Amino acid sequence: MKRILIVEDDPVVARIYENRLRNEGFGIEVVHDGEHALLQIKKERPDLLLLDLMLPKMNGVEVLKELRKNPSTEKLPVIVLSNSYVTHMIQAAWKAGATKCLTKSDCTPKQLVEIITSTLEAAASMQIRESVRQAQPAPPVMTGELGLQADLRLAFSQRAPHVLATLRTVLQATVKTETELQKAPHLFELSRIIHSLGGNAALISFYKIAELSSALEALLKELYEKPRNINPSTFRTVVQAVDLLGALLSEPLHRQAQPLPASLVLIVDDEPISRRTMRTALEKTCLTPLTVASPSPALALLQDNPLSIVFSDVDMPEMSGFEFCAEIRKLATHKNTPVIFITGLGDFETRAKSTLSGGTDLIGKPVLPLDVAVKALTYVLKAHLASEEKESE
Repeated sequence: MKRILIVEDDPVVARIYENRLRNEGFGIEVVHDGEHALLQIKKERPDLLLLDLMLPKMNGVEVLKELRKNPSTEKLPVIVLSNSYVTHMIQAAWKAGATKCLTKSDCTPKQLVEIITSTLEAAASMQIRESVRQAQPAPPVMTGELGLQADLRLAFSQRAPHVLATLRTVLQATVKTETELQKAPHLFELSRIIHSLGGNAALISFYKIAELSSALEALLKELYEKPRNINPSTFRTVVQAVDLLGALLSEPLHRQAQPLPASLVLIVDDEPISRRTMRTALEKTCLTPLTVASPSPALALLQDNPLSIVFSDVDMPEMSGFEFCAEIRKLATHKNTPVIFITGLGDFETRAKSTLSGGTDLIGKPVLPLDVAVKALTYVLKAHLASEEKESE
């Protein structure tokens, strides 16, 4: 019997992995932080490690580095499960010696079993990388797969009201604090709840909740690690995303399992660095970004394409963002398209009160990439939710 050590700090996610892998005939041990993982590996050498990256006490990258220092564990197969938005940690995990890096939101339990099986077979033949690349086609769905998925989705739905209440309680406590340093501990607590929510949603293919949770968790992690990045723009985005998660959690089960909508996002900014930063941020999401340097080509694109969001710089030489927005509102197909102004943080509050008549929202410069990603996902999913509700009437 092959032995697998699961290192996952969320007990619900860990239990789902544990039960599924036990049913497949594996011997399973579970620990919930990096330090205990190293102790357990020394105590009883597993055949494979299933490793979350965002762990307490010692994160997954640190665990990997320790394992690869030791000759007895330098070739231990390690499959990393990660949030797709923590790119720096994924890259660090590959560099530290991960055998495979998987994104939680894209990997179902069934797929995970297949990958674990192929990785163990590869390890046994001493040709890990080549064997994984030449992995055999996936086996047919096991009897009871659909029933298990349905049970997990029902359990998720039953827990949703409690999760939502906890999210709102923590968010209210965060709002009441005055300084960035006071907000940071609350944002950390919020990130742990979102971490659990996203992991559970990914397991049951609730794509919209999983995608938004992954992006929001990464933003929250950056904010509590770097409190100087907590500002009116980033905090506004956090509040909007949590509110939307509440709405998504209240959806009927069949809607929660629907795939994410294909969406085009337009970025209009005369600064090349700002355009590149925002494009890179959006490329990590399910959204497709288009960038232009001035309003004229942007209006041509808007006339010919069903764009989902427009990010527009406020201060541009050809016409201001506000004038550009007024032109957008003249287009029949974009009277209600979200227009998000990009403006300096120094006058963020003033413009939030006086210039949103034509626009929808604001985002502050210097642009924080994860702020952009979460903001864009929030508006696309909000529109998708409204469309679903309209269709059901």
